[in-house]
Parts: sequence; C-alpha cells; structure tokens
Amino acid sequence: MYNYLSFIFVGIIINSLLAIYLKDFNIDKYLPLDSNKKTIKILRLIYNRFMRIWLQSSKFMIIYSTIFLIICLVMSKLCLFFIKN
Repeated sequence: MYNYLSFIFVGIIINSLLAIYLKDFNIDKYLPLDSNKKTIKILRLIYNRFMRIWLQSSKFMIIYSTIFLIICLVMSKLCLFFIKN
C-alpha cells in the first residue's frame, strides 16, 4: 500500500516541477497558424488548465509530497522489517 502512495507522491512532485519549468513556455509558437480549429483550442485549454492547477500551490505541493514520500518509504521499510523478523 505504501509503495502505491509513494508513486502518487512522485507523480505530484514531477507535475509540480514540470509546471514550474514550463511557466515561461509559449505554446502558441509551436501550434499551427490556423488557430480557429477545435483541436488547437482544446490543446490551449488543456495547457492553460494544467498550468493554472499546478502553479497555484506548487511549492506547497512539492514540500508536502516530499515529506509524505519519505514517510511512505520509511513505513514501507518498517513493515517489511517487521514481517521479515
């Protein structure tokens, strides 16, 4: 159980760091010039939603997830130690 939680916390940390890295990224430079298409609008919506969600509290989420990742790993090792002995 603790291993699954540690994967979730690693995913949260990666998404937060990715949002910080992509903060100054201009997505319009990489999209086609015809911006009236529905797929272009959907891509912009997904990108803007991702950035808004992960940038609002990225520092808090990184610290929180790192602490709980360490707790999950320690608990996992303790459980394995007690099972083994």
